[in-house]
Amino acid sequence: MLNLAAAEQFGRGELSHYSELPWKDLSQKLGGLGYRQVTEVPIPHFGSLHVLSRHNYSPLFFLPRNEPVQMSSAAMVRAYGVDEKVDHLLMTRPGIKLSVEELAHDADVIGRYFTDMTRSFETRLLKNPLAILGIYAGLGLAAGVGGGELIYQQFPTTSTDGRYVLDVALGFFSSLAVPAARILFESKVRYPLLRMRAASQMNVSSYLFGSEAVNSVDNESRALRFEIAASLVYFELEKSGVAIDKETFYSAFAVIGKLGLDKAERITPVTKVPLERIVQIARAHPGLLPTHASAR
Repeated sequence: MLNLAAAEQFGRGELSHYSELPWKDLSQKLGGLGYRQVTEVPIPHFGSLHVLSRHNYSPLFFLPRNEPVQMSSAAMVRAYGVDEKVDHLLMTRPGIKLSVEELAHDADVIGRYFTDMTRSFETRLLKNPLAILGIYAGLGLAAGVGGGELIYQQFPTTSTDGRYVLDVALGFFSSLAVPAARILFESKVRYPLLRMRAASQMNVSSYLFGSEAVNSVDNESRALRFEIAASLVYFELEKSGVAIDKETFYSAFAVIGKLGLDKAERITPVTKVPLERIVQIARAHPGLLPTHASAR
């Protein structure tokens, strides 16, 4: 079913810092979250489309869950250029289950969007955008001069000098107006329609797009790092002979993660929980607690 709001985002690639991230780095980041590459769709002149998925993936938790969370999701990333910088990122929304066949179909739809559909007739003839604009400017100039001559024919009393001034003025403005109109048509009419057409062929409402997908990856990555950090600190706490049950430790570690090490250190004298030792261990591992860490 076509989701117009999502279709408008299709193809924008609003990736903030990920837009300068090499594909191998992003693939490692996604790999740490359980994603494995299913296939790669080459896109001539545009790089390649990487399709990843994870089936029945259970996130790592420090505390055992009575009902482990099973996650099935997928990501599609378009890489481009010599260094394969990341350009577009789509991810299925939480709880959405797509088969490999559905992923392949959607990848094919996106692949065709980035190749045949987006290439206008002019770009199939000429690869240089400046040459295309030059042709439109020439057509505009010819149309302007022709319009000036038509006006002169209707009002022959105009002087010869006035006739040339009219031709030059109309030719100049028309040579600017015609390319501008063509650019506006591409950006405001044709591209949005193509995006919606491509989106209508895939389950677009199941996907996160651009910056929204980036935020999803970042949030999940931070949560995973927090769980790993909790396991590491608790192990060292036990090894040093400090006895504390897991639930109490996890609650204390979550507070430290939210407050930060400096603020947590100030409240250590007024708590029965060994926060001071936990903070010491965390400080011994720089970067262990991510910024704004929070427990799931």
